[in-house]
Amino acid sequence: MEAKIEIDAPLDTGDVKEKYPDAKILDGEKDKELIEECTTTVKKAMVELLEELKEESLKNYKKVEEKNGITKYVRMNEGIKVVRGHGKIRAKPEEVITTLADIKLKKTWDKSDEYDDGTVLAKVTDWCSISHAKYKGTFFTSARDFVIVGGYTKLPDGSYILACRSLEYKDFPPVKKSVRAKLLNADWHLKARDDDPNSCDAIYISQSDLMGNIPKTFANKVALGQADLIRFLDDYLSKEKEKTKK
Repeated sequence: MEAKIEIDAPLDTGDVKEKYPDAKILDGEKDKELIEECTTTVKKAMVELLEELKEESLKNYKKVEEKNGITKYVRMNEGIKVVRGHGKIRAKPEEVITTLADIKLKKTWDKSDEYDDGTVLAKVTDWCSISHAKYKGTFFTSARDFVIVGGYTKLPDGSYILACRSLEYKDFPPVKKSVRAKLLNADWHLKARDDDPNSCDAIYISQSDLMGNIPKTFANKVALGQADLIRFLDDYLSKEKEKTKK
């Protein structure tokens, strides 16, 4: 599929070097091939996401849970579960995107048992970056980590999408005592609500190959739990707003 999408990235996501001193700023000439690989990967992911967001695609999913304001759907893709969550976030789409773009913040708002930490490895463009995310092990599973390329854009209707995929990045090889997992997709769609422009409807679609030997029940629990990121973001951003009112 040819990645045909116009990038509109109007948000200020902050100074990468200030937040992540060790992050590399890719050079347009020296790193031309890597920049091309990253931007092409993300644009292709965005096109795939737009197809997935079409109303008829939801027919491919099975609704499995509706709880705490989040509706969860699942489908299988080549033996791996794809999880799709729908919910409301009490923040503008722009606020959600800037929060997601700062992976260091994820440790603050992601209340799942598995997430450990993350950092930005390289800034590719104003709308695209390479990151590293770590997930804790348990007494029966090793820790997992991902190297991810991701980016965002504003769509013509005013909504935003953010798409992420795994990347083989030679400057950051696998680390000891961790299994390098594969992120097949982690995609967001955020659209301001007609009845409340300070809130947005959120869709999050996630699929990962955790690699190695993992009990199926644990893998399913982790996969389904990804939809709760909508709720975690809502809790975090609504509390941040309350702080500013005091």
